[in-house]
Amino acid sequence: MVLALVCAVAVLVGGYTLRDVYLRAVAADDATIAAVGTEFRRIISWNFVAKGVIFTCSGMFQALGNIMPALISGVTRRILFAAPAIWLSSRPGFTMRQVWYLSTGTVILQMLASLWLLRRVCGRIVPSRAPIVEPMVMGA
Repeated sequence: MVLALVCAVAVLVGGYTLRDVYLRAVAADDATIAAVGTEFRRIISWNFVAKGVIFTCSGMFQALGNIMPALISGVTRRILFAAPAIWLSSRPGFTMRQVWYLSTGTVILQMLASLWLLRRVCGRIVPSRAPIVEPMVMGA
């Protein structure tokens, strides 16, 4: 799982860097668009690592034949995102920046929930404090 996480982070960071250079070249004509796009990418980029962990955990749940924890963490994130986003949008002074931060926060919470659920599921399969069995010596 650690190797998969390292690979995912490397690919996402490399892809993000190349994409940022390309998008700056495309939006260079309008400074306002470039500034908003840069801020959006700066805030949302925190989702990349968390999403990589979430996808890895979901794959582990699927491999174990139990997709309910992935479903629970995904639905929980959507509820934790949608309700505050609707409330924020009705407030005076609402900006999209608030939604971007809310999105990042809920994705990080989903990552933590997925890791906790994976640890719990794997703890049932392989107990962490398994008794140590001494090997038998033949003929002694």
